[in-house]
Amino acid sequence: MNTRILKASILLSWLAMTIWFARYEAFPGFFTQCQRGYKDLFSEGVLIRDTWVRLLFNGKPVGYSHTQVDIDEFMVSERYRTQNRTVLNLVLMGVEERITMTADASLDVMYRLNNFEMNVSARNSDTHVAGRRLRGDVFRITIRSGGGTTRQHVTIPDDTILYSPVTDLAVARLKPGEQLSFKTLDPLSMRATPVTFRAIGPETIELRGTNVQARAFTVEFLGKTTRSWMSTDGDILRYETPMGMIAEACDAREAMEAGHASGITDDILKSLAAKSSRQISDPKTLKRLNVRLSGAPFDNVQVESNRQKIEDRGDDYIELTLSPQLFPERGMAIGSGTDGLEEYLKSSAFIQADHPDIRRTAASIVSGNDDSLEAAQAIYEWVNQKIAKRPAPGIPSALQVLKTREGDCNEHTYLFVALARAARLPAKVKVGITYSRGAFYYHAWPAVFVGQWIEMDPTFGEPGVDAAHIALFEGEFADQLGLLQMIGSLNVEILDEE
Repeated sequence: MNTRILKASILLSWLAMTIWFARYEAFPGFFTQCQRGYKDLFSEGVLIRDTWVRLLFNGKPVGYSHTQVDIDEFMVSERYRTQNRTVLNLVLMGVEERITMTADASLDVMYRLNNFEMNVSARNSDTHVAGRRLRGDVFRITIRSGGGTTRQHVTIPDDTILYSPVTDLAVARLKPGEQLSFKTLDPLSMRATPVTFRAIGPETIELRGTNVQARAFTVEFLGKTTRSWMSTDGDILRYETPMGMIAEACDAREAMEAGHASGITDDILKSLAAKSSRQISDPKTLKRLNVRLSGAPFDNVQVESNRQKIEDRGDDYIELTLSPQLFPERGMAIGSGTDGLEEYLKSSAFIQADHPDIRRTAASIVSGNDDSLEAAQAIYEWVNQKIAKRPAPGIPSALQVLKTREGDCNEHTYLFVALARAARLPAKVKVGITYSRGAFYYHAWPAVFVGQWIEMDPTFGEPGVDAAHIALFEGEFADQLGLLQMIGSLNVEILDEE
């Protein structure tokens, strides 16, 4: 089996969000300590805007982003509207994939967010998130993924910004050292995340072969610091994204050319893999692995388990000892011993454990087996054998995978967790890194409770994960965003192995 194709990754879900939220192109106001949401952004006037940027990876065009800001003076509830469309063509483990993302937001006459929509589409994957204000700060959120629909009510304060519109009113006032802070909404996790811009000063940058005078900024988002450059008139010229991409201002024709670029060869997953200090000849034969991780904050890392122990840690490093997953002789009876684990039995927008198709499939796989370990092994074998191994750049959905029968580590993991929960086995998503061919790639795999937590990897065909699986976080999108702080900066030093 070609293990290179198995590692197509969790990264594209985050990449969609990163590209979307990185485009805070210019803001009105005085760049003081904190903005109070859309009211501050729009209060000094709104310009109808139509801007294009092309997206570059390793200096080569891989897509574009198009943003529009418009005003409808005859509408009260939807007076101001921002629209964005982003197209990416990326190589994932040798396979070229196309991802399309759209994001719309409407504000009422009082500059309050009234409704929003986001859509992420890729091959065999389409996820739609929509929100509409019901009353006060309460929004009704609808998520459609894999043919399933979930609805919930979420509180979104008025000082939270879903998507920041582009204006040129503030840039003329900026002075080095001044800053702007606000909250932005991640529509997949429904969490507000702080963003801070700081003005640095004038710089000369090269833009499409020409030296241009620009104003430079730093942007702090999800623990990453990137840079952005604007013209003296307040137009965006270039910005970095936390994933290592560069966006450059261009016209519509250049953007369309970038969106249809061919011959892309640079693999984004390989470029962002964590480098290893030395080779591991065969991870599957390891009895013990001792590593030191550095280059990123580790204060929120969830690493302790029955096979992964902390030996030492500091602000910017952590030392771990890992062993392969060992199984008990037998599991407990299904449904017993799960007090306190109710959250790992719940259905969610992307792990649709209560959907009739998921429940029927789980019942067929487990087939009346009462031993939780045997049931977990049966689900592992079914997912490993029935789901084709190929890159999937969209947002994972267990129900979608059940229908398409293909995907990468995210798809295998989400389906396993949904099936396990449907069979009354507590299960959760683990995300971290795993070793292959000289580097540690970002990866996802499931853990299931059978009297103790055991970790399996149906993507790699490992009934119990090897010692080179290093877990960093667990949970769905809301719990995985900390990984963004590590991508592109994480280092792995192998201290000892046995």
